[in-house]
Amino acid sequence: MAARPGLSSQRSAKPQVKDIEGYVHEVSELKIPRSGTANRYFDFTIQENEKTRRVCCFSPNQRDDIKEKELNKSPVRLMNVSPQKRKYVPDSTEYRFNNYSKITVVKNLAFPWKDVLKKTSNETSIKDILN
Repeated sequence: MAARPGLSSQRSAKPQVKDIEGYVHEVSELKIPRSGTANRYFDFTIQENEKTRRVCCFSPNQRDDIKEKELNKSPVRLMNVSPQKRKYVPDSTEYRFNNYSKITVVKNLAFPWKDVLKKTSNETSIKDILN
């Protein structure tokens, strides 16, 4: 039986990781899924230059450090995060922050900190109206 082309390279490929820079916003409390306490996580928003994206962190011991960077409005670099398609919003991407990921403060960013507010379900934007 012949192997399908490209299948072996898909299995051996490492997950895609990248470094991103921005500002931390909206750090949540620790969440415990119904499956048990072993999978505790929290999430936050990272303000990049052009976009804001959700970051899901599966390293609960990092929460206090990340929360401090949010309160201080520190410019940060998230290292070794993996982009993931959002489960319920397939056209968007979120980042996964795992135990091998790191967060560091950077000196200057090319863009300023700005207030980021979560859009509630009953808010309608101009873009929504035009579409």
